[in-house]
Amino acid sequence: MYSFFFCSLCGSYDLGMENRDATDDKVTIEAAEAVRHYNVGIKCATITPDEKRVEEFKLKKMWRSPNGTIRNILGGTVFREAIICKNIPRLVPGWIKPIIIGRHAHGDQVGIQGYRFRCSRSWKGGNDIHA
Repeated sequence: MYSFFFCSLCGSYDLGMENRDATDDKVTIEAAEAVRHYNVGIKCATITPDEKRVEEFKLKKMWRSPNGTIRNILGGTVFREAIICKNIPRLVPGWIKPIIIGRHAHGDQVGIQGYRFRCSRSWKGGNDIHA
């Protein structure tokens, strides 16, 4: 899997650590602005460098999380939704209604304490939702 940010309308953006370092992380900003402009985007997993990665990859600095940068540019909300294609078999074949997670985190408030909700209806996983 590549750490490329792809949008068929606006191209692709390499959000790998090496390219983020080479562009002084401008590529992350360009990718987020493209999503804001076209109202769509798909982002693969990326690595947020820690001290060991900075040393290992000889990076200029410890770059911030690309997820945080993108969330802040988009106003704090990122939806995580399964991409379903008819011609690609699902891991769980009977799963026809995927769960969509809308994560609102703004100003790098990712590390704040989570919340626990009680559901009005039970489901097979129990009746607690952790956010």
